Amino acid sequence: MFSWKGTLGFAVCAALASATMARGEQPAGPIMSDQLSLTGTPAYLDDAAPPPPPPKPLMFFLDKTPIGDALTKANITIGGFVEGGYTYSMNPPAGGLITGNVFNHKQNRVVLDQADLNITRSVDPTLGKFDIGGTVEGMFGYDAGFIHSNGIQDFYRGPGSPENQLDLVQAFLTVTTPIKGLEIEAGKFVTLLGQEVIDANGNQLYSHTYLFGDAIPFTQTGILGIYTLNDTMTITAGATRGWNQSSKDNNGSADFLGQFAWQMTKATKATVNVSFGPQAAKDNHDYWTVIDLIVAQTVSDQLTITFNGDYGDAPHALTTGSAQWYGGAVYGTLSLNKFVSLTVRGEAYDDQNGFTLGNGNMQVYEGTAGVTVTPMPDDVIGKNFVIRPEVRYDYASKGYYNGGTRDSQTQVAVDAIFTF
Repeated sequence: MFSWKGTLGFAVCAALASATMARGEQPAGPIMSDQLSLTGTPAYLDDAAPPPPPPKPLMFFLDKTPIGDALTKANITIGGFVEGGYTYSMNPPAGGLITGNVFNHKQNRVVLDQADLNITRSVDPTLGKFDIGGTVEGMFGYDAGFIHSNGIQDFYRGPGSPENQLDLVQAFLTVTTPIKGLEIEAGKFVTLLGQEVIDANGNQLYSHTYLFGDAIPFTQTGILGIYTLNDTMTITAGATRGWNQSSKDNNGSADFLGQFAWQMTKATKATVNVSFGPQAAKDNHDYWTVIDLIVAQTVSDQLTITFNGDYGDAPHALTTGSAQWYGGAVYGTLSLNKFVSLTVRGEAYDDQNGFTLGNGNMQVYEGTAGVTVTPMPDDVIGKNFVIRPEVRYDYASKGYYNGGTRDSQTQVAVDAIFTF
């Protein structure tokens, strides 16, 4: 059985450390890009609505041309970012790949993680009229090879495959309706589940949790209805082709994807996501269930603490019986000033019977501390450049790292992002 002493310990440590140190963007949940900037500044503490953010560099320059004027009138924005990074494990792994990292697992190598370009036409569901918008997002780089969906660039990296690959991350339409507050989203989109996202700008740290890499999908393709009940509550529900499925479907059956988001107070937001349905290849009777909880608490103008927990169950996934996976992660982000913010993360993850990590019944833990540095926060172009060094320690209940020879590892990493 899994011991929650590790979970509680990491949660307490993350919260105390934070306090003492002072789709694409997803369409729902306490998304980091909605509630926090990369420097960790809360976005909804003031009673008055915050002013619209200034345009990113590409739109800033386009706005000075006839093209930019036409795009603005059409509510269309074009943007993206480039991320590169470096990771070093203190225990150099055999084969040069660091176990436990979903993306940044190249040992002692500078990597082009993500080069992203997205085009979005925004629509406003509160107007209660018919309108059509949407998003198309493409990515090139090392990370793209790990998020391919079934049917679109659906090959995993293997012998002879290029290190940097291209992926269509999102391609969906958003339709507002005459019913005020109701919008329909259809196409391929980043999953609703999880605190962390594919988009490097949506996360406070360079490395990712086991929850992000192993407990939930990356993308889904389907149709969702999104209804804003009032100023504090939103309900999302719909059907998709399944985890990481797109133009192909591995079992021909749809699943259910839903969300309830509640801004409980000005400083507290809770989101519950549910995925239920057949996910196994060529088996439309093997129903998986995942419940995902995210709670974000703004403690002060400088400090925000977030919890993400997942529980997954697949009753027929293994010949020996059911598979279950569950865990939690706590984040603390402290904004010191306009130049620097600090983030700590503690995580515990239990993979019963080895279904998601492939190493038998095992518990893993990780603790990460990182800094986000914005060297030129007052420059119209320079403020879009950030550097994020971090230190991470992983521990497993049995040999898992370095080809299964070690139960722990320590690594240092740094990435840099320029958003345009």
